[in-house]
Amino acid sequence: GHNAVVDEILDRVNLSTVQKIIVKIGKESIETAKEYAYVVGGDL
Repeated sequence: GHNAVVDEILDRVNLSTVQKIIVKIGKESIETAKEYAYVVGGDL
């Protein structure tokens, strides 16, 4: 998976149950396992 810095979480999800999240990085969107996503901005 990607080691992603999460600027914006596109889908509001329950991170305690979800296995993957869709994140927006710049102009690209990727799907990454939540374990590799670091939330740095915005809110959940």
